[in-house]
Amino acid sequence: MYLDGFKPVARDRSGSIPRKLIFYGPLALQLLLSLILTPPYFGLPSSTVPWFLADFAAKLRYFRLASDYHLYRHYIGFRHQLDFQGSDDGGRTWRTYQYRYLPQDQNQIVPFIAPYFTRYEAAVGLCMEPGIEPNPVIKGTAAGLLTGSAPVLALFKNNPFPDHPPDRITFPLYDFKFTTLVDLSKTGHYWTKKYIQDYMPEVQVDRNARRFKVMR
Repeated sequence: MYLDGFKPVARDRSGSIPRKLIFYGPLALQLLLSLILTPPYFGLPSSTVPWFLADFAAKLRYFRLASDYHLYRHYIGFRHQLDFQGSDDGGRTWRTYQYRYLPQDQNQIVPFIAPYFTRYEAAVGLCMEPGIEPNPVIKGTAAGLLTGSAPVLALFKNNPFPDHPPDRITFPLYDFKFTTLVDLSKTGHYWTKKYIQDYMPEVQVDRNARRFKVMR
């Protein structure tokens, strides 16, 4: 007996399998392509993928069903640290501007900042790739420090020249490497810090001419 004279109607499932293939087929194909393109992300050689799968993915690459792009796919395999150092006595003594979120001393470690992202420190870090011209981020920062720009000074933890801006900025570049657990327990140092070279020539300010001068 059915309510109100209605009775259930059997569902026609004859077309369910083709519909599932239409929906899940492309998803399965995209998943397969993503897995084929994944090994380089984990630092594995391309030979990890069997040749016939790699050839299959190459033929479908033009359809843009999947790609091996990911954030920071190619990243430098070292940690170089650039310091901004200023002087107001003709270069006899130098004072370092401290980053807010980058370690500059051997006994400092990177702070926990998630879910935030430190745009300025990340931009500085990406400037350290070898063989490229000095980045405008570095030049702009130097100009701001030499003029005492408040927005630029706010990017740093300290202002070593609270009374007046420095008359010159230099850019020493250091190589940072992690110490071992044994060294950390003995010295309290997370890093070994070694001077490499200057990132770019010293920049001086000529306040009479109101211009900057890059030393060679």
